[in-house]
Amino acid sequence: MAYILAVNPRILADSGGPCVPDAPEDGGIFGPNYTECLETIKRQYITATAVASCIACVLMGTLANLPIGLAPGMGMNAYFTYSVVGWRGTGDTSWNAACTAILIEGFIFF
Repeated sequence: MAYILAVNPRILADSGGPCVPDAPEDGGIFGPNYTECLETIKRQYITATAVASCIACVLMGTLANLPIGLAPGMGMNAYFTYSVVGWRGTGDTSWNAACTAILIEGFIFF
């Protein structure tokens, strides 16, 4: 469970998230402002991962009475980042469209 707090935010931040790349003459996806934005969202993803894992574990314990720890799945996050959105947003699908698809899929699964 502990490794997920380090690995999951790193994978999700590699997608570029909501960060807007710098102008090409300022470095584009390697520019200082873009890199700073990625570090900021990485810290936010750490918090979101911890909160989501906590809620899932508490719900599993109270509702199902099972001592099972739950955390975000690494396979789907890696697929989202490196195949759907692409490294730092270089794929064919925008980050917003991919998040919308995940939200719809979550409602269908639920």
